Amino acid sequence: FLEDYALQDYLKCLLQKEEYNHFLEILSDLGDKVVGKLQEYANQAENNPPKLVQFNAWGQRMDKIELSEGWNKQAEFVANEGILTHTYKNTIHKHQRLLQFAKIYLYSPSAGLYGCPLGMTDGAAFT
Repeated sequence: FLEDYALQDYLKCLLQKEEYNHFLEILSDLGDKVVGKLQEYANQAENNPPKLVQFNAWGQRMDKIELSEGWNKQAEFVANEGILTHTYKNTIHKHQRLLQFAKIYLYSPSAGLYGCPLGMTDGAAFT
C-alpha cells in the first residue's frame, strides 16, 4: 500500500486527514500481510482449484468439494481481516464501503481465485 501512490492520492482527495490516517493504518497493515505468506497460499489456491468429487471409490454418490490448504487459508484470512464483514456491521461510518473497496483492491492480487466467491458473497449481502 505504501508504494501505491495513486490509491493514496485518491483516498487523500476523498477523506479528511483524520479519516485518511485511520485508513492508512489499516491498509498499511493489510498491504504487509498480502505480500507475505498469503501469496504462497494464493499460489496453492490457483494451482489446486476446488474440485468436485461426485462419487467415492465404490461408485456411491457423495458430491464433496475438495479444497486445498491455500483455499482454506484464503477463507480464514478474509474472515480474520473483515474484508467483507467490516462493511456490514452496525457501527459503520460514511466511508466504510470505500475502505472495503480499498481492502479488496489490495487483497485481489494475492486472492488466488478466492476473489470470485468473495465478490459473489458481497453482491448477495449488499442486495
